[in-house]
Amino acid sequence: MSTDNPCDENPKPWLAHGSCTPEHEDFLIGNPPGLELLRRKVDDALGTGECRIDEGGVEFRGIRLVATDPRAQTGVKPGGFKDAMRLLACAVVGFALIFVFLAGLFEISSWMK
Repeated sequence: MSTDNPCDENPKPWLAHGSCTPEHEDFLIGNPPGLELLRRKVDDALGTGECRIDEGGVEFRGIRLVATDPRAQTGVKPGGFKDAMRLLACAVVGFALIFVFLAGLFEISSWMK
């Protein structure tokens, strides 16, 4: 870790989702005390099923152990048949609106003759 930046030496633990900057997007980021705190809290959650995080600058409330992935229980999956049908319906409606708009323009231009 670089010592050029005084923020690198911050003893207060912090954790964040890296989506605020492109180079850290899809990563959990934090300083060493923050990552150590996360490690301890994950161990606690593995033992008790849940652990709250009240100290430091952490962007979430805690860690919870769950048996199944709740995202898999939702009815709509991205890229599924329903999404394709919605996209097709939007395309048809959009085409119809464009057609009506162009027909209207043609009609207005015929009035101007």
